Amino acid sequence: MTASALQKLKLYQPLPPEAEKELWAKLEGNGTQEREEAIQTLTLHNLRLAIHIAHIYRDFAELDDLISEGIIGIHLAASQYKPHICAFSTFASVHVNQRIWKYLAEKNSTIRLPVHAGGKLRKLQRAKNLLEWELGYTPTPTELAEETGIDTKKIAELEDCQFTFLPLDAKLGADSPGNETIADTLIDPHALDPQAQTQKKLDAEKVTLLLKTLKPRDQEILKLRYGIGGKETHTLDEIASRYQLTRERVRQIQEKCHRLLRNKLTLAFAWN
Repeated sequence: MTASALQKLKLYQPLPPEAEKELWAKLEGNGTQEREEAIQTLTLHNLRLAIHIAHIYRDFAELDDLISEGIIGIHLAASQYKPHICAFSTFASVHVNQRIWKYLAEKNSTIRLPVHAGGKLRKLQRAKNLLEWELGYTPTPTELAEETGIDTKKIAELEDCQFTFLPLDAKLGADSPGNETIADTLIDPHALDPQAQTQKKLDAEKVTLLLKTLKPRDQEILKLRYGIGGKETHTLDEIASRYQLTRERVRQIQEKCHRLLRNKLTLAFAWN
């Protein structure tokens, strides 16, 4: 924590019992603003608790991050606290620890598991290591269930959550040709180049925009001539027959469109 943060912390000493009782009354009241102020006050005057618990886990993450999570835990505790349950410090400690556990579980896991599942998985692994050392062999699901109190079906589900991760540049092994890696096996040799596909799509969009600058009939003639927009390519004679024009007239329209589009492209490049 910074020096200024520590100085601010000195302003918020633990509350005396009388002051806490006044806050409890406000927490149970109906006034929204009064309740929010009470939650804020209770949070600020219990920051030391969050910092103390965060220091316990300082070897597993940045202390500032742990303190931030701890403060969130204090705030959650303040907003849910009922005086008749237990002392606020006890109630808040549970929330702070849970918040930090959740943060560490998400921070250190490539695949996110629910916090309760992560806790059971760690319990199962500890029991497995202990029994393996005591028995001299890998314990059965039944033996693990007796040791942990987790039923065998749940043990099977938890074991499915354990993964071994390999980097994509890891070598496949001695039997693989050359220095082939895992990434090499993921490449589809028949797949189109993504960059080429993207460029093709962009080019098609540009052609569509350019065609829209022509007259509707001229657009259709060019689309038919070159098979644009999923259409089949057509000969000059076929297009002439469709529009009841001469072959020469269709050729002239085609040349005129070429000229117009070239001019528009030239202007576009000059503008850019």
